[in-house]
Amino acid sequence: MDGPWVKGVFFHYIFKFLKKKLGQASIDKVGYSPEDYLEERAYPLSEFITLLERTDRLLDEYSEHSLHGAGRFMISVDPKWPQMFMGKDPGEVLTCNTRQDWMMNTGEYGFEKVTKSKEVILTCDLNFDSLRDVDLWMEYYRGCIHGVLDACGVDGDVETISLEGKPSSKKLSVTWE
Repeated sequence: MDGPWVKGVFFHYIFKFLKKKLGQASIDKVGYSPEDYLEERAYPLSEFITLLERTDRLLDEYSEHSLHGAGRFMISVDPKWPQMFMGKDPGEVLTCNTRQDWMMNTGEYGFEKVTKSKEVILTCDLNFDSLRDVDLWMEYYRGCIHGVLDACGVDGDVETISLEGKPSSKKLSVTWE
């Protein structure tokens, strides 16, 4: 597929999250159907961003960080990831891009482990059409990264840092204990 894309499994994680938070009827409210998305197929990123936007509006009254929660949920709901990551060093897990490259093409991601501490700096140069899209994706992706920390069995924080002069680029500072 040309242009930015995500695998259909990303859509299914959002549907599962909505069903868990608000029930089956919430899926109808976002205007998408799980039957329309094959987990292994790639779909345009813009379509997923629209789903994130609708999900964000729907969940806004329930949680200040609804997309963060959806991203975090994504990691916990897939049984292979917690098993794969439990007990591993988050720095090693986060600096391996192989899984991510298979699941999405949304821009360039650079991971840098800070050697003296338990920290990873993630730089994201995104191929997005609007700043609103960048913000929606980064809140969701920040939750995914937080979910990786949970799956590794550590407490931590994921902070978004804007880069001056580069509106479609962001950094995430990932720290853990």
